[in-house]
Amino acid sequence: MKTTKDIIRQFIKEELEAIRTNEAEHKGEGSMARSQLARTGEISNMLEEMIGDDTNLPEWVESKITKAQDYLSSVLNYMRGEDLVDAGDAAREMKAQAAVLNRGPLEEDSEQ
Repeated sequence: MKTTKDIIRQFIKEELEAIRTNEAEHKGEGSMARSQLARTGEISNMLEEMIGDDTNLPEWVESKITKAQDYLSSVLNYMRGEDLVDAGDAAREMKAQAAVLNRGPLEEDSEQ
């Protein structure tokens, strides 16, 4: 019969493997997003050259530009937040692994 520590070790091993598998499945999406963002930047630059400070634009055009900026800002804020969450998750995961491997207690800092 497995001990509690063996069960925890097995669980962590399975979770890490699931994370690695999930990351491997999503490779390539970043490349597509980067390509789309590069093209979006090119289009943005072309439009910026076409529009002067005194250009009168129809409301629907102004609305589309506002939406595009809002959507990209939302993605940027999400990605910045994900970086912070990922760093915290990685630190907690490493701490849990060290505790199991060193046969120490599994506890988090109370500072968080």
